[in-house]
Amino acid sequence: MRPQLIPIFIISLFFIPILLSSQENILENEEEYENSEEILERLDRLKENPLDVNTATEDDLLQIPQLSPALTVKIISYRKDKGYINNLKELKTIDGINDALLRILEEFLFVRRMKIEEKKFAVSTRSRWRVKKPEEENYSEGKYEGNPLNAYNRVDLKTTKYYLGFLAEKDRYEKSYTDLINCYLGAEDIFWMNNIISGCYKLEFGEGLVFSPPTFPLKVAGMIKKSGRGIRPYTSTYENASLFGTAGRIDVKDFKFYLFFSNHKLDATLNEDGTVENLYSTGLHRSESEIEKKDAVGELLYGLRGEFLFKDFLKLGYTTYQSRYDKPFQDMESDFGVHGFDFDLCYKNINFFGEAAKSVGKGYGALMGISGRFESVDIATIVRNYASDFYSPHSSAFAETDDENEIGAYSSIHYTVTRNTSINAYFDIFKHHRPGYFGDFPGKGNEAQIEFLHKFSGALSISGRYKIDRKESQHRVDEISKMATQKREGFRFQLNFKRKRIAAKFRTEFSRSDLEDFNIRNGGNLEYFNLTYSPKKNLRIEGRVILFDTDSYDSRIYEYESDLPGYMRNVALFGRGVRYYLLAKYKIIDGIRFSSKYSFTEKEGETPRTEFGIQIDIRSKF
Repeated sequence: MRPQLIPIFIISLFFIPILLSSQENILENEEEYENSEEILERLDRLKENPLDVNTATEDDLLQIPQLSPALTVKIISYRKDKGYINNLKELKTIDGINDALLRILEEFLFVRRMKIEEKKFAVSTRSRWRVKKPEEENYSEGKYEGNPLNAYNRVDLKTTKYYLGFLAEKDRYEKSYTDLINCYLGAEDIFWMNNIISGCYKLEFGEGLVFSPPTFPLKVAGMIKKSGRGIRPYTSTYENASLFGTAGRIDVKDFKFYLFFSNHKLDATLNEDGTVENLYSTGLHRSESEIEKKDAVGELLYGLRGEFLFKDFLKLGYTTYQSRYDKPFQDMESDFGVHGFDFDLCYKNINFFGEAAKSVGKGYGALMGISGRFESVDIATIVRNYASDFYSPHSSAFAETDDENEIGAYSSIHYTVTRNTSINAYFDIFKHHRPGYFGDFPGKGNEAQIEFLHKFSGALSISGRYKIDRKESQHRVDEISKMATQKREGFRFQLNFKRKRIAAKFRTEFSRSDLEDFNIRNGGNLEYFNLTYSPKKNLRIEGRVILFDTDSYDSRIYEYESDLPGYMRNVALFGRGVRYYLLAKYKIIDGIRFSSKYSFTEKEGETPRTEFGIQIDIRSKF
């Protein structure tokens, strides 16, 4: 850390954490995400349409990321015993729900004062169009097949028993407006099936070691527990993570049985002999070489899962599947399978959970965690060990990276000092079993962060954060390659003001990167001012101006931005320049919302870049 920052950091220790009460606060603390679109959409819909705590099902409650399966069961059991929940504050009498969690739930739950007839038919559509300037060189040189427009169109319909959806997306420079198509048709409580879906779907079981769609770890939030939401329609644009076929669930008293079948085409890079070199996960099909990767290999998959719930506090699960690729891989068998066992135990205010899985003919993977909610302290710990030969292509369990198997331990604490002051911190230590991209030896490292928040009043608050990570891995500088430790530090200070129709934020942030053994040091800083104004109840306008100055990409600073609903923008800023954007969201009438965003980035030595996007959301109930 720069010497002049030390007094500021020491002073800030006496004040400041993070409130997990909004979509932005949850997301902006992580630097790199994968497939965050689905969770962003869930949060956006929940904020716009909160759940009635007296009618919400277990599946409904599992949409809230902070609720574990065990806690959702406890809420429903409490509701059955009580008959009716009159006030959300009653939830504090449930073991595992404290003031911090209640503040989060209050944003997504409500108590309906009178009975309203449920609508029998609902339809929602979303159309998003984005364009960036200037064009990439490959487009001007004619190497890309399509135009620079990014297009996203989606429609979902739901009745009391049936639901269906269709999604079409075109990335920039792709030729077809239906380059990606996802569709699904499902039904609930039909014949002897409690839930059945055909088309594009996803599975999320246990802690994600066997099945889970790609998600990002929220280390700072202490959110280490998977929600285990079972079968869900696949509505993401991450192309290689979908399953395509049929899946169903049958409930028999305290047992749940899942059956699933999939026959899906995956993008892949093929060798000259027809073997698969690797799976191609970007989803971009712009040039001739990228188009050749589209649907290059097929995967046939079938399996089952059983779950048992014992007295509302212990859930046991077992998942197994077999799979086959229709083309051989150069470094693995075409046939494989994965078996996994998971448990979730919730006793009073302690949640103990874990999962172990084995790849057929390969190694094991396991993780185990415990979290506790007390009056003023939330704690969480998880340990994981994914062997070097553990292979589970449909998993997304808690990890430092998603492409290298590892061993690690993570702990976090959230301490509410007073009603207006709290502290949030975590520490993660890890070691990879295999070398990185061009390394000869596996890397290791650790990461720590402490964050504070102090509210002076309902309108004014300040926050601060210090983060440090050390990662040892293979580095190459000036044709010299050797193991070296890269240490990155960052300090952030933020002032927040909110009153009625106006909200303002000012942030200053500093970063430093030291590549030890190569004697390379880089630093940088970022400042921004953000203003949000709501002149009317149905209109929200937000603008931000960002100034940044860093020595290199290694000292980059991430800046999470509000964007079009369901779209995440976490910009890595480096070099010297300025960025600003203007975002407007207007609710035309109930059920129809229009959004638009314009952004501009100018950096020394580069051509200024602009981006413009519009989106229309329509939701109706009959």
